[in-house]
Amino acid sequence: MTLTTSCLADDAWPEFDRRCRSVHRRHGDPFPLPRVGKPNFVEPLTRRLDAACGALNSLASAAFDMTHHEDLRLTHVQLWMLEDLKRRIANYGEVPSDFNEEVALTDLQCNANLYTQEAKHIAKLDPNQIKILSRSLDPIPAVELAPPSAKLYLEHFDTLVERTWQEMELLRDSGQLVEPHWDPGLKKE
Repeated sequence: MTLTTSCLADDAWPEFDRRCRSVHRRHGDPFPLPRVGKPNFVEPLTRRLDAACGALNSLASAAFDMTHHEDLRLTHVQLWMLEDLKRRIANYGEVPSDFNEEVALTDLQCNANLYTQEAKHIAKLDPNQIKILSRSLDPIPAVELAPPSAKLYLEHFDTLVERTWQEMELLRDSGQLVEPHWDPGLKKE
């Protein structure tokens, strides 16, 4: 089940026989990815690959019906994605027995405070090495350059991005306030 440039054909992935055409197929949209018709009858690696395709289809909000389309060829992008997913899944091995959706969600919600880690590569500040400081520039306000979706955030930064003082107090009281990193060299300037 290896993919080479000479075998870009549907038979490179025959077990992935449940295929659905994307409404954007001519524009290279790989979704929905194909699925295995009978996952219980394939090897564990292929079963995990099928589950990954299902998860990616869900994340992409790609509508998928389990219709059998033998004549629907996989696109080059789909073939590449299947091979890449297979390689990655094979590299990481089986799912640990104590790992489930709840454990994964808890792991995702953990936040590490990277500011508490000390930088090991601090170099002495030399303003002459910063090229932009020696140029004569007429800066253009970001609001003028930003697309409309980003412009809204720039114009209403105080309510859409910045936390209120009440939110900051709650974070401080709960011990979850993140202290910013201050570069020792810049802090003295």
